[in-house]
Amino acid sequence: MHNTDGQKACIYLSTHSFEPQIVPVQGEDIMDTVRKMIGCEWVEVVHPRRLSEQYAVLVDEEGLLKASPVFNEIASYLYEIEQHGQPIVGDAVIVRVVYDPEAGAGLEWLSPEEAEILANNIRVGLKQFILRLRRKERA
Repeated sequence: MHNTDGQKACIYLSTHSFEPQIVPVQGEDIMDTVRKMIGCEWVEVVHPRRLSEQYAVLVDEEGLLKASPVFNEIASYLYEIEQHGQPIVGDAVIVRVVYDPEAGAGLEWLSPEEAEILANNIRVGLKQFILRLRRKERA
């Protein structure tokens, strides 16, 4: 679902919210924009298993080294923390992965419609995951 009308967005995963946020964005330099959004110097591209291969989560590469790292619940869920115990800390951003046979893999912004669909899918998946955990606790 590529953007045809020029509007661009990303999904912002804040450590202060349990809700994926759709954020309109401008500009082509994704890494520079994301550095400013999440407040970091080095951005790491993470490919969580709970997202299709066409999406990536951009996180603070040095987040765990900060004085008081803050656990990101949604990004850690997408990264399947329950499988390996490695959390995602700090704010994070979801963008699309694109592949060009000549240039290789790259990143691009989402369309607002694509961001809305993906954010809704994340909400549904997260609710189902929490319900499974609660059933496990009761068993």
